[in-house]
Amino acid sequence: MDTGFKKFYAKSLEFREALHRKIKEVPYTEKTEKRILEALTLLDIATEHGESIHLLAANNFYISATSLLRLQYEATLKAAWIYWVAKDHIIDKWHQSLNETNIKRVDNSTPTLTEILQELSIGVEKGIVPNKAFTLLKEFRQQNKMSNSYVHSSMLAFSRKKEGYPTGSMIQIMQNSNGLEALCCMLVGDMMRDGKIMQYLLNIQLLYLDCLPMQLPDIINTFYKN
Repeated sequence: MDTGFKKFYAKSLEFREALHRKIKEVPYTEKTEKRILEALTLLDIATEHGESIHLLAANNFYISATSLLRLQYEATLKAAWIYWVAKDHIIDKWHQSLNETNIKRVDNSTPTLTEILQELSIGVEKGIVPNKAFTLLKEFRQQNKMSNSYVHSSMLAFSRKKEGYPTGSMIQIMQNSNGLEALCCMLVGDMMRDGKIMQYLLNIQLLYLDCLPMQLPDIINTFYKN
C-alpha cells in the first residue's frame, strides 16, 4: 500500500468502528419481529460486503473489491425496502423453509431494483420513507452503474486488470462503501427510535467526512499531498 492509501485505510477503519460503537439491540413486537429480523439480516450482509471490500483492497484485489460494491448496495437497498414498504406476504415468504422450490418462488416474487426504488418513492410520498434516505439510494445507483462491468467481467474490468487500478479510484470505491455503511447504521438507528443515536451517527459522519464519497481531485489533495 502506498502512503496515501495507508492514511485513508486506517482512518476508514476508525470510521466504520465508530459508526457501530453505540448501536444497540433493536426493539420489536410480535407483529414486527419478522420484518425487523429480515432487515437486520440484510444489513448484516451489507456490512459483511463492506468489510470484505476493505480487506480485498488492502491486499490489492481491486477488481473483486469493486464488484462487491454492487452487492453491498443491493443488500442495503433491499433492507430499506423490507423495513419500510415490503408487503406482509413477501415478509412471510422469506421465512419459509430453505428448499429449491421456495427459493425460486421468493426470487421470482421479489421486485427488481428499479421496482424497489419505485416502491420506496411511493413510500416517500406517503411519508413512510425518509426522503433523504431514498435520494441517497437512488443517486448511488445512478453514480455507480459502472460497477456492473466488474460484476460481469466486462471491458472496464478487463482494462483495469490489464493496465492497473489507480489507488485513488480504489479509495473512491471504499468511500462509496462507507457511505452505504453509514446509511445502514442510520437505518438501524431509525429502527431503534432513539434520537440520540441518530444524532451521534450524524456527528460521526461530520467528523469523518473524508471517509465518505469524494471526487478524485479531492481524494488526491486530501491523501496524497503534504
